[in-house]
Amino acid sequence: MSARIIRCLWLVWDQIRAQRNAQVVDAIRSSLASCGPETLIHPSVVVVAPENVRIGEHVLVGPGGWISAVNTSINNIGGHVMMAPQVALVAGNHNTSVVGRFMDEVDEKRPEDDQPIVIEDDVWLGMRAIVLKGVTIGRGSVVSAGSVVTHDVAPYSVVAGVPARLVRVRFDREQVESHERVLYSQVITMTTNPDRPPVGDTP
Repeated sequence: MSARIIRCLWLVWDQIRAQRNAQVVDAIRSSLASCGPETLIHPSVVVVAPENVRIGEHVLVGPGGWISAVNTSINNIGGHVMMAPQVALVAGNHNTSVVGRFMDEVDEKRPEDDQPIVIEDDVWLGMRAIVLKGVTIGRGSVVSAGSVVTHDVAPYSVVAGVPARLVRVRFDREQVESHERVLYSQVITMTTNPDRPPVGDTP
């Protein structure tokens, strides 16, 4: 088989693959509760219970992403959020409290087992970061690669580790105020003090 024929076959296959990927992404987008403009979702992303997920504008959901929202109210991903490859948002849990039954046979849920996740605007979730049920990631925050987030993260925080802990804040107070005015025409109330070094767990 000549190189020209091989190249032609490759181009045809590449076009078919691109069309299929576009169809998969369209199906994901249409299944969500809502999805903003200029949001890019990789075709390998899996969304469980997509009717419970809202995604804002200018969001990137990278390859291998996993969003599970079974048995929860709406899970919100804000605008300008970057989700690196293999990031997982897991809004549910198994009921492990039943005596005398295998865990996979327990259908009953407790209120604390399934809780929605909120990712606010301008958040970067690093590769293979995991965000668990009930967590809110405050806007402007960074979650380092491989972190497991079990508690809320205050705005403009940088967290890392298992479980994720506060490493530092992105801006000092004056920078936060300037940043907020430019992007949102208002200033949020910081729950962490950017003028003091971080200690302990995430707020």
